[in-house]
Amino acid sequence: MDKLLQVEHLNTYFPIHDGRLHAVCDVSFHVNKGELLAIVGESGCGKSVTALSVIGLLPHRCKVESEGIFFEGSDIGGYSHSQMRRMRGKEISMIFQEPLTSLNPLFTIGFQLMETIRLHDDSGREKNREKALEILRKVEIARPEAILRSFPNELSGGMRQRVMIAIALVNHPKLIIADEPTTALDVTIQAQILALMKHLMAEYRTSIMFITHDLGVVAEVADRVLVMYAGQVVEEATVEELFREPMHPYTQGLMNSTIRIDQEEGMLPTIDGVVPTLAEMPDGCRFHPRCPHAKALCRSESPDVRSLGARRRVRCHMCGGVAALPAPG
Repeated sequence: MDKLLQVEHLNTYFPIHDGRLHAVCDVSFHVNKGELLAIVGESGCGKSVTALSVIGLLPHRCKVESEGIFFEGSDIGGYSHSQMRRMRGKEISMIFQEPLTSLNPLFTIGFQLMETIRLHDDSGREKNREKALEILRKVEIARPEAILRSFPNELSGGMRQRVMIAIALVNHPKLIIADEPTTALDVTIQAQILALMKHLMAEYRTSIMFITHDLGVVAEVADRVLVMYAGQVVEEATVEELFREPMHPYTQGLMNSTIRIDQEEGMLPTIDGVVPTLAEMPDGCRFHPRCPHAKALCRSESPDVRSLGARRRVRCHMCGGVAALPAPG
């Protein structure tokens, strides 16, 4: 498959009073055309920071370094603020986790939607309005004319998320970055939003980078999966490979802590400990304080990423020796 986005050795640093914190560490991945890549991990693992680094939306004091962020072959890592602004919303769009904080409460949905159109393809107010109505119908919003006149606080959570999807799609971007777009929704609305995104992805041939902590969502929508822990990629695989045989101990822990329909009553397994803070990263493998398989080597040396076939990578000293745990479902 053709690669739409290719990120090579991405590193992101946050400034502090006496130096800087390494938030994203040597992350490499790609998104193919027409593909949905899921990025999975607990809160604080660097998923959203990775996405914001790619799209250039971090505060200006943050430092983003890479060997290249290639979009359709062009290295956008060195783009200026104005160049990135022209790309965002046209070539690459982002759906944020909480639409109520992403939509401006002082302006109507129509104003915000048509402003997105006007910035990239201003065909006049009437044509922009028709385009806005058309995309609202595409995301299955009833009474689109009334929604154009509404303010964000007048809509339900599911409706606001559909509006966010409409804003992201209205200029037909080639890549959408969706940051936990269904987390705040109940399961029924969540299923509707996921089905809608899959349908629109197929219709527009749009690629999606889907950030989530929900493995159930990953199984439902993803083609490939990137598992992140403490700012690093620890495993990459197709969704079938990952659920059939998770290789990294962290991925195995995530799988085991997922509720299954056939699971007997009792305590749900958990991963001991918490994700380390940026200021207190352990030596060696970053997962070793929580890993049931950790050896002396894991505590002293950081593992490199190993390729296990054409489409699979694992960052683990023991990736060939750790028995894969049963995958859920």
